[in-house]
Amino acid sequence: MFDTALNKHFQGDAVAAAAGFYTYIRGSAKTADRYEWAEHFLALDLDKLGLKQAALQYEVMVAEERARPEVLPD
Repeated sequence: MFDTALNKHFQGDAVAAAAGFYTYIRGSAKTADRYEWAEHFLALDLDKLGLKQAALQYEVMVAEERARPEVLPD
């Protein structure tokens, strides 16, 4: 699911990408290897769709948890 969503993201299909990342997040444990990456890319796609508040909420979660600092470097 993550790989498909990532492909959709880089193809510019923000709707399909956001749906895929959201599905991945909902079906995965927070300890999943790509969980934070999915939150980050979901935030980017939500922002592209004009859903600024939702995008910000997901990006804040990534920043606060800092489980994978490489997602949002200093």
